[in-house]
Amino acid sequence: MALGCLHNLSGHNGNQIMFISEEFLEDLGDILCDCSNPDAQRHSAAVIRNLVDGDFMQIIKRRSLEMLTSIIMKTECRAEVLGEVTGAISILAAEDDIKHCLAEIEDGKVFEKLVKMASQNPNPEVQYNCAGTLCQILINEVLPDYQKEENLHDIIAYLNAFLKSTDPNFVHLSLWTIRNLLTDEIFFNTFKEHEIETVIHETLDSDIDLETGTISKLAHRILKHLAEDDILSIPP
Repeated sequence: MALGCLHNLSGHNGNQIMFISEEFLEDLGDILCDCSNPDAQRHSAAVIRNLVDGDFMQIIKRRSLEMLTSIIMKTECRAEVLGEVTGAISILAAEDDIKHCLAEIEDGKVFEKLVKMASQNPNPEVQYNCAGTLCQILINEVLPDYQKEENLHDIIAYLNAFLKSTDPNFVHLSLWTIRNLLTDEIFFNTFKEHEIETVIHETLDSDIDLETGTISKLAHRILKHLAEDDILSIPP
């Protein structure tokens, strides 16, 4: 009950200053790491998500990231908890220093886990949050080549799966990621080898984009670029 109230209070920027203390964050982290009480975990993760999306993110981002990444490495964590945790991480990933941290933490194991969850987790919210975080990391040239190559199979797997989704948000995120990765030789060649054009054509043949045409425009840009077989230039 108390954590639920804190969750609600933390959603308002005017209240957030009372949450910004090392002692409070430490207690919140202890609750978050206790998998025996999933409801308390979920509320504590939601508080952190609200805080990193607020005015004090710069103050708490490193400590928050440490707590959040420790949770995604736990195999017994419930879907609703992972939804809040990965949502908070996706917000933090907009920060340049956090992108580098996510690529490097635990010798790349956190990045690998994010890729696995994007491609294999049964919960759509977790998949989407992880894919959003990965997009931030992948398109900003943070990863060394060996790390790209080690995770290529699962990266291609989730991009393909998202392209086949009936949710236009998933399709758009996949296309946006692919478009920005076309400037990378490793990904460009992999997209060609896996004939990702075929999946994109199937997306164009669906009626998922009837309202705005945004997906169609993005897909056509990608297909044009792949047909040119040139990784050095990408249309604006």
